[in-house]
Amino acid sequence: MRAVLHIAGAFLAAASAVRGLSYALPAGFPVSILASSDCKMPQNFNVSQLVVWEPATANPNQNDTADFVFTDSDTGIVTPCHKNASSINVAWPGDAPRYACDNPLVLFIWQSGKLLMIEQACPETSGSTKYEASGSLSPGFQCEPTDPTLPMGEGFLCVSVDQNMAGKFTSLQPAPPPPAPPSGSSTS
Repeated sequence: MRAVLHIAGAFLAAASAVRGLSYALPAGFPVSILASSDCKMPQNFNVSQLVVWEPATANPNQNDTADFVFTDSDTGIVTPCHKNASSINVAWPGDAPRYACDNPLVLFIWQSGKLLMIEQACPETSGSTKYEASGSLSPGFQCEPTDPTLPMGEGFLCVSVDQNMAGKFTSLQPAPPPPAPPSGSSTS
C-alpha cells in the first residue's frame, strides 16, 4: 500500500511540474526527475537590455555583436549574454552558431533578427541524456548609424524597442553532444 501511495505521490508531483509548460515532454524523457524538488522546468524567460551592432556591407569588420540579460524566474537564472568577435561558437560544424551566456546552462542563437534562447532543463539531475528547452523572440529595433572612424567601423547600433521582452520556451529536446575538438588539438 505504501509503495502505491509513493508512486501516486510521485505521479502527482510530476503532473504538477508539467502543468503550464508550452511544450510536450519528448519520448524517453525521465518523468521521474520531475518529482525531484531540484528539477524546475524552464517555462518563461525575459530578455532585457538587448543591444546589437550590425556592420555595414562595405565594412571589413563583419563581426556583428549582441549584448543582453537573460532571466528565467522559474529556474532562478539571471545571466548576461554576449556575442562579439571573441565569442566561441559551441555548435556542431554546419549547425546554426550557438553562443554560451556567462552562465553556460544558457545558450543563444542570434540569426536574421531572431533570438533563439536555449536553457538546459533540470541540469542538477543525473543521467546521460541532457535536455534543453528553447524559445524565440523577434525583437523590434531602433537603429542609428555608427561613425566609420569608431573602432568597430561603419554599421548600425540597434537597441530593442521593448527593453524587457517576455518569451516562452516552446520545445524540449535532447541536447546535442558537444562537438569534438578540432583534429590536432589537445584536450588536456
